[in-house]
Amino acid sequence: MKPIKIGITGGFGTGKSTVAGEFKKPGILVIDADKLAKQAVSPGTPGWRKAGRVFGRSAMVDRKKLAKIVFGNRVLRRKLENIIHPQVIREIRKLVRNAEKSNRFKAVVIEVPLLFEAGLESFFDLVITVTADRRQQVRRIRKKTGMLLQEILQRIKAQMPIIRKVRRADIVIDNSGSVSATRSRVRKIIKHVMNS
Repeated sequence: MKPIKIGITGGFGTGKSTVAGEFKKPGILVIDADKLAKQAVSPGTPGWRKAGRVFGRSAMVDRKKLAKIVFGNRVLRRKLENIIHPQVIREIRKLVRNAEKSNRFKAVVIEVPLLFEAGLESFFDLVITVTADRRQQVRRIRKKTGMLLQEILQRIKAQMPIIRKVRRADIVIDNSGSVSATRSRVRKIIKHVMNS
């Protein structure tokens, strides 16, 4: 039997990784699309060379510089996404196929920040959107990255509004409260998935 494919998405700093991490149990494969995206443009790869021709080699070496360029310009951000997304989607499909062939997994959970933006909705059997209130979002990002408020808001604004992601989700996890409350919610979802 094929594993159920679960997509986890949400806004910048809502706690997608926290939720995805809770799924790391026997019989569940967890894939991080952000890691795949970084690999897609890591030095020496075709994606890195392609992006280098658009943004310049110096921007490809300095990720902060690249982030400043793409989050300040929607057209350039789309260009970068058009280089990265096809490679990430190919890799996700390959990893899922391998998981299906192995017969070792009941579920494959994929954390995809731009799940709806990349048009991946139909690929999943279940889509979870993770939300958090804006103050909590900003606090978490500041603590984790040390970014300035202006940079944080720019990145949040660059993504699809969270309310639209909520409307399109099968399940919504509000991660504004305690970690234990979020864990409890995820445990219930896991129990349902593993017993279905």
